[in-house]
Parts: sequence; structure tokens; C-alpha cells
Amino acid sequence: MILYGTNPSHFTRKVRILLQEYGISYTFVELNNLLEANLENFAQIPLLQFPILEDNGKKLIESDLIALYLMETYGKNKEINTLYRQIETKVDDLQFLAYTNGAMAAGVKIIRATRSGITDLEKYPFFQQELLAIQATLDWLEERTQLTSAFTYLDLSLVCLLQWALFRKLIPNLEKHPRLMAFLKTWENRPSVLSTHPEL
Repeated sequence: MILYGTNPSHFTRKVRILLQEYGISYTFVELNNLLEANLENFAQIPLLQFPILEDNGKKLIESDLIALYLMETYGKNKEINTLYRQIETKVDDLQFLAYTNGAMAAGVKIIRATRSGITDLEKYPFFQQELLAIQATLDWLEERTQLTSAFTYLDLSLVCLLQWALFRKLIPNLEKHPRLMAFLKTWENRPSVLSTHPEL
């Protein structure tokens, strides 16, 4: 099994955490030169995106699709075995995941723009929207985050968003979001979370 991505990437990290929770050994290939228009830099994936998982002759993209594949192939008896908490709340849970992913994607656009040499992002309506999307989504997540004893895929994904946003300085802290702060403190010392922190 081969996972292509970058260590700081929140989308890649979702897969890394799940693989560690499952105890699955894999080879990690660090992708480089990600702003170049070159398929070779993305393991020949036409969309030029990552993470990419290669397993049993399959080459899969998109972190949640990869997670679903891992759950169905290796995770039937594991603690984390669905993208949602329970079947009764499936639609609400998947919407929570969609908001989390949306804030992640907005952050990626900001980082890629900055690395491409675009300055004064606040001058451009597109980036104004992306910056607002991150803040507004954190407000939305603050109202709906559950503090439970079970570590779910939703929790895993939210941890990745919050720690990445802090690491990339897209947000200064979580003082305006006490529930999210408490949530992060609940899971930040879990082994799979500690060992995959974006600073490492």
C-alpha cells in the first residue's frame, strides 16, 4: 500500500490517522513541487490533487473516498468504520463533514494563492469569500460539535482542520470558539493525532 501526499496536508492527514488507527503498514511518498503543472508530481493523477492511495491495483483520490475504501476493505470490525456517527443521523453527519471539508478547501486556496505570489488577498472578492468561509464555518461547527467519548471519522476530520488552520495561521487561536477548543483538547493527545501533527 502506498499513500502519496504531504505531511502537513490536512486531507492527507485524515488518511494517515485512519491507517494508524487500523494498524496498517504503508509506504508514504512525499509529493513535491506542487505548484508546477506536471502530472508526474501528482502520481499521474489528472486532477493534480492529493492524497492518493494505491492498493491492490487501485489508485484512489479524495480523502473521504479513500477512507470509505479503507473502511469497507479493512475496517469492518474497527472503532471507526463509517463516515458518519450512526445511520439515524447520517445526513446531518455527512453535512457536518461537508462543512469541515469546505473550510479545509478554502484554506488550501488561500495557501496556494499566497505561494503563487498573490499578495493583499483581501483586495480580491474571491479570496474575501474564502477567508469569510473559514471563519463562518468555524462558527457553524462551534454550534454543532459534539463532545463524546467515541473517536469518529467526523472527529478525526475536525481535528485535522483545526490543527492545520492554527498551524498555517489562518486563525490566531480558538478563543472565540470554546467548544472547538474543548473538543481539540479532548483528542490532541490521542497517539494517531500526536504522531501526525502538521508540525512534524
